Amino acid sequence: MRTLVLDNGSHAIKCGYSGSDDARTVLNTVARSRRTRRVYVGDEIDSSEVSGLYYRSPFERGYLVGWDAEALVWDRALGEDVLGCAPAETDL
Repeated sequence: MRTLVLDNGSHAIKCGYSGSDDARTVLNTVARSRRTRRVYVGDEIDSSEVSGLYYRSPFERGYLVGWDAEALVWDRALGEDVLGCAPAETDL
């Protein structure tokens, strides 16, 4: 069984597998388009029109206050597009 290593900081999440040099970083930010209402999470924000977005950070003054937004970030970081992790099949 592989071991997942996760560093959940207030600015970014760094995640990877123990013994691997291939760690990934996902920004800890959620944004929504003013025009289309599409939600962007973490690294998806780089590929969109940043001036037309509302931003939300799950953290305020170092404390996690937006659990719903943080869940979106975790889904992005551990999902197929970034790490491709199946949490039930890994140790933490």
